[in-house]
Amino acid sequence: MDGQSVNHERHALDAPLLGLLAMLYFAQGLPSGLLGKALPPLLRQQGISLSTIGFTALLALPWTLKFLWAPFLDRFWTRRSWLLTLNLATFGLMILLASRDFGTWVSQSFPFLMMLLFLMNITAATQDIATDGLAVSRLAPHLRGLGNSVQVIGYNTQPSRFSSFQFCCPSGLCASRKFWKEKKQSMLHGAAGMDM
Repeated sequence: MDGQSVNHERHALDAPLLGLLAMLYFAQGLPSGLLGKALPPLLRQQGISLSTIGFTALLALPWTLKFLWAPFLDRFWTRRSWLLTLNLATFGLMILLASRDFGTWVSQSFPFLMMLLFLMNITAATQDIATDGLAVSRLAPHLRGLGNSVQVIGYNTQPSRFSSFQFCCPSGLCASRKFWKEKKQSMLHGAAGMDM
């Protein structure tokens, strides 16, 4: 190998891995976008008090406490197993969420809705641990800055789009269907690109 090809190889982008990371971060941003941007105004529209809406911030607790279970992810299973399982779990929770209109959830099953959203945040926060581990172990050192950019863009792009769509759609079911359809596509594309 000549010096030029070695230099090119050292600075080459790992586009498939970066694409996979973008999809994984995008997918785990969905519950956060729902919780942080769409949920408070939707609850207010349903007549829920501001103090109760304030308490919904506790649903994001798994993101703060994920360090407690992070060490177990590397000890048990592979990252691929964790990512597939967590995506399937989130997908199942989203199907359950899409099974009813948002107003029905609030009026008839509000505690169960909160539990469902809490579980979605547990799966998303745990997926974040596995995805970060994948990024650190698979990205070459010179690509880690770019990988961090992919993380931020992937995670933050979808939540704002989702919450905007939620307000344009007359039914919570409509938004939920779009929500889990995007999650399914992200999960399928991500699983096809994993080689861990």
